[in-house]
Amino acid sequence: MTMISVVDEKNQTIQGFHIEDTDIFWAVESAVHSSVMEGWQPTKADISDAYRVATEYQPEMESDFRRIFGKKDE
Repeated sequence: MTMISVVDEKNQTIQGFHIEDTDIFWAVESAVHSSVMEGWQPTKADISDAYRVATEYQPEMESDFRRIFGKKDE
């Protein structure tokens, strides 16, 4: 089965999910595009979740980043 990723650049939507900020739109689109190329079949809810992760503070990701790159938690 082939997934058709619906990206509307003019209206900045991915799978029907609108992303107002242009930079965030392209960041999410890039991540989605790469994953679709590997077989992922995202839904509108998946895009919403990707947007949430891209825009909300993720303390566990920051902690992991610091652990991986040698920075100490404050």
